Amino acid sequence: MNGKKDKVLIIDDESILRRLVRRSLEHAGYEVVEACDGADAFEEVRKHRPAVVLMDIHMPRLDGIAAIEGIRGIDESIAVIVMSGDPERAQLALERGALDFIAKPFDLRRLETSVLAGVAARGA
Repeated sequence: MNGKKDKVLIIDDESILRRLVRRSLEHAGYEVVEACDGADAFEEVRKHRPAVVLMDIHMPRLDGIAAIEGIRGIDESIAVIVMSGDPERAQLALERGALDFIAKPFDLRRLETSVLAGVAARGA
């Protein structure tokens, strides 16, 4: 990273999980913003233009599959990484444009590696 911190948007309806991921990513040097579901995510994407969006697939109001399409509609260069315990839905997310899938429960090092790849993909 060059002086300016890359932004990561975490979208998950579980506040404890958002807090855990936020701490890990801030420790790794990222600027982190949060949304509690796919519907709220669109405003955050427009406002912050994150390099990477990390999101759950199963959320109230608007699930991760629909949110991927909306996020890519706002800015197709944003790397979307889905977190889920549902491999079938994760495969659908990858088909809809997600860059990566991280199985829940996940290892924080694996998550950080995926975010780094997402930042690199956006810069490419």
